[in-house]
Amino acid sequence: MKIAMIERDSLGIDVNLSAIEALGELITYPATTVENAVEHIGDADILIANKLPLNAETLREAKNLKFVAQTATGTNNVDFAYTNA
Repeated sequence: MKIAMIERDSLGIDVNLSAIEALGELITYPATTVENAVEHIGDADILIANKLPLNAETLREAKNLKFVAQTATGTNNVDFAYTNA
């Protein structure tokens, strides 16, 4: 299982990721922008995001995506109409 953590720096460097690493292949990116989101998300099964807008533009190639986790306090950046379709 591929896990993409696309905004790693938003958590702080002192956060232990070993529990997530135990679930599969974890790929981390310090930060992700709308411009490089498709590349960073790639063929991940699980996406861990923070503030990046998750919508048709950023998720258009995420064909394997099964689960999205938010490390932010809200979900207003997730286009639920798109992700639930």
